[in-house]
Amino acid sequence: MSKSADLPKYVSLSKTGVYQYRRRVPESLKAHIGKSEIKSGFGKDYAEMMKQYGEFQATVNKLFSYKPKAGDNHGPVIVAAMKEFGLDMQALAAVSAGIDPDNEEEMGVAAAVDAMLESLMERKSSGQEAPAIPEELYRELTKGNTPITLADTLDEQRDRFIRRSPGSAKEIRNRFQRHKIALSNVIGKDLVQKRHLRNVRRINANQFRDKMLDNGLKPSSVRRSFSDINAAVNRAIQEHALDIINPFANVSIENAQHTKNDRMPFLPPEVALVDVMSGKDHLSLIWRLLRDTGARPKEIVGLRCRDLNSDGAFISICQYQGNRLKTPHSERDIPIPGDLAADLALLKTDNPSAALFPEYRDKPRGSDSCTAALNKRIRIALYSNEGAPLEGVEETEKRKTCYSARHSFKDALRDTDCPESLAREIMGHSDQSSAANYGRGSSLKRKREAMDRVWNL
Repeated sequence: MSKSADLPKYVSLSKTGVYQYRRRVPESLKAHIGKSEIKSGFGKDYAEMMKQYGEFQATVNKLFSYKPKAGDNHGPVIVAAMKEFGLDMQALAAVSAGIDPDNEEEMGVAAAVDAMLESLMERKSSGQEAPAIPEELYRELTKGNTPITLADTLDEQRDRFIRRSPGSAKEIRNRFQRHKIALSNVIGKDLVQKRHLRNVRRINANQFRDKMLDNGLKPSSVRRSFSDINAAVNRAIQEHALDIINPFANVSIENAQHTKNDRMPFLPPEVALVDVMSGKDHLSLIWRLLRDTGARPKEIVGLRCRDLNSDGAFISICQYQGNRLKTPHSERDIPIPGDLAADLALLKTDNPSAALFPEYRDKPRGSDSCTAALNKRIRIALYSNEGAPLEGVEETEKRKTCYSARHSFKDALRDTDCPESLAREIMGHSDQSSAANYGRGSSLKRKREAMDRVWNL
């Protein structure tokens, strides 16, 4: 791999002509990031590399600016100490089971264990890179058990999410910090940050659920918090070979599931009212894409120039760095009407990686800004009669949003007798059947035939 004076810092050119980014992780952050080096490929085009470099470098700088706080991640601190003294959990377990004084190798391992434990016990919070290890975790360590708390578990899951989506690092960090604070307030800071994970019981999970509901959180919000915590504990049990039952698994949360009355679909007169307010501005084009494809708003906001085939009149929903999709089945090609393809073609630039809608994709929480702007337009179109629905607008308990377009499109596919398997492919719904994972899926021609019937309703 060669280095050129014209290349930015941390970028090299490989033998195959690919620009590659490599940057070492600071020692103080290795335990939190879970890597010793950050790597990424920027393709073979110099101009495209420079654009990606600026965005990626800013993301890495933000990631490296994180300052570990006292109380964070006891687990990685202990693992780092074990590596420092050349130990693993098998060595700890062997020493805890008893050693032969006449065996020099076993005595050497025992001496290394004693030195490591003494080092950990001497840690002080002030002036140290990591806090002192809680007494209970120290005892678990001497028994040959993996010392991990609920806080460690959440931190590990947080860091996995950040590695997967570095551009969302701030939002992910804040989300998991809220989980830790909420758990500490309900079941106690000691149980969350100092006691071994095995001490967290089902009654604690139920207490947490009840308190969140009592505080006025919606059941769906409580379910999302439990989803994060449950996944984190499941991963910890698997990674650390813990012989415990996940107390957050399958906790019953009443009314947490979506019903048919949530996000009601648009009626045809309602769609017409929103259409009257639409032109050829970016927000109007996003609305037309939502209306005519049933795609998720975030999928449309993430479209790049290369994802639009204006000649073939279809878009490609793709996952790429900084654009994570909801499920693996979300990646798909979707036909669009010819006139919409022609209008979208005017937005394309010479850079295939450029966003079709840069004012939304290239800004933090841009997808949320887009949905907020669309929902405002929909409110004006449907409910501008002093807050009451206009003529032809359905009276519902919950006001309709841009996501209602997705439900409308799915209803239209049903009404035109579209096979359910084909409808799932068009909508990007996950399909749990094994048969659905074989082959390349339905052709664009077959999808267009089904969607033409919807467009002509």
